This record gives sequence, C-alpha cells and structure tokens, in this order.
Amino acid sequence: MKNLTKCFGLTLLIWLTLNTFIFSLETLKKNQPKITRGPLKISADETTSTDKGKMIEAHGNVHIRYELESEDILVSNSNFARYNEQESLGELTGNPKATWFRKDPLQPSTFLTAETILLKIKDEGLIARGNVKVIQASSTLTAQEIIFSNPDKKLIAQGEKPKFNVLEKDHHTLIEADKITAWTEKREIEFNGKVEGTVFLNQK
Repeated sequence: MKNLTKCFGLTLLIWLTLNTFIFSLETLKKNQPKITRGPLKISADETTSTDKGKMIEAHGNVHIRYELESEDILVSNSNFARYNEQESLGELTGNPKATWFRKDPLQPSTFLTAETILLKIKDEGLIARGNVKVIQASSTLTAQEIIFSNPDKKLIAQGEKPKFNVLEKDHHTLIEADKITAWTEKREIEFNGKVEGTVFLNQK
C-alpha cells in the first residue's frame, strides 16, 4: 500500500511538472514582440503562434512589413492580424491601413484603407474589401472590393459603382463605372459597364 501511495505521488508529481513545462512553452509562444516569416515581419502588443508556428495571431498595434521580390515594400497597421503560413495568407482587420512604397523613389507611394485586407504572400497579391479607398498622388479610387496582382501590375475595382477621382489645379474629374481596371506599370485605366463621367472646373 505504501509503495502504491509513493507510486501515485510520483506519478502526480511528474504530471504536474509536465503540465507546468507545457504551460511555460505556451507562455513563451505568446507575447512575442516580433515574428518573422520569410518576407513578412510582424510586431504587435501581443502575438500568439500555434500549430508549430504555422498560424500566427497578432493583437493590438499590429505592424506588418512585407518585402516583395520586386523590392517594393508594403507597410501596414491594424488592430488585429492573422497569418496562415500553410496557405501563405495574411488577414488584417480592425481599421487596417497600408502604404505601398515603390523601389523607384521617383514613383509615388500608394495609400490604402479598407475594412479587411488580405495579403497573398506567395502570389504577391492583395485583396481589400469594404469601403476601400486607394490614394496615389492626386488620384483616389473607391470601391467595395479591390484586387491587386503585383506580378501582373494589375488592379481591379468592383462592387457598388467604383469611383475614380482626379484632382488637378484647374479641374476635378469624377468617373464612375461598374468595373475599373488599372495597369499600374503602363499607367492605363479601363472603365467597363455603365460609365458616367463629370468634370468640375475650379473657379479662380
């Protein structure tokens, strides 16, 4: 009986030790200030990694730096982010904002806001949904959904009449269409479906 009691006590001690060790490991996985996954660098108030680091969640003051093969850089800020390494997909929510810096310093930066931003890391693509606004220099594009492919240098705006605004010194141009497609490298824009355009002249 005494041996049985000792055996039980030893088993309990081992179990408690193992659970304490596992808890310590989980604690180490949380609250990591910075995480790097290939071209992606993530920092936040709190980060948690699961599934052997293949799934990452970041909460509070989330800052992401995404370095593309073209040497362009996408920097984003949001309240929450989730990264699935297996699917090579990042999701930003909670007032996400992103700025696209081009390798060529002569090219203007592009600023983006939306309700949700999806980063397709492997494909070097981006999908923004919900009250999307894209600003570059004097041009502003608004839509419910924007899909961008960096390899194709192609942007598609769709959903609830996308609008393209251009502000110049002497006039303001507003164009609405069912779908707007832009080729960023060629600097060409195509308007599809029902298209309406208005030019406002600025009074001197």
